[in-house]
Amino acid sequence: MRRPIVRIALLVVLAAIGGYVLFVVWKNDSLGKKFETVSEGASKAQVLALMGSPDLVRMECRDAPRWLDRAVVGKTCASELQYNAKHLPKFWTIGFDAADVAIAKYEYVSP
Repeated sequence: MRRPIVRIALLVVLAAIGGYVLFVVWKNDSLGKKFETVSEGASKAQVLALMGSPDLVRMECRDAPRWLDRAVVGKTCASELQYNAKHLPKFWTIGFDAADVAIAKYEYVSP
């Protein structure tokens, strides 16, 4: 009588873990695709509408302004939004000038 209960409980736990893993993979993939669509010159409001609430807001950028691999010359970064991947050493940032216009975009991945 106990074996079926144990099996059912084990299946429920495994299904919950599997569902969570699928959710995390979907969430990271979705956030990465949204990040790819952010255009240089987008407003902070547009970025927030697309990507949602950030995990971290800075009043400066971590690095000198760059748009992925291209240097951005003559711009000063006034604030930055950071979006963290779930359970991965990865995050995305978008930097803005004083007028809240997107001037910097980075994807950080730790080996």
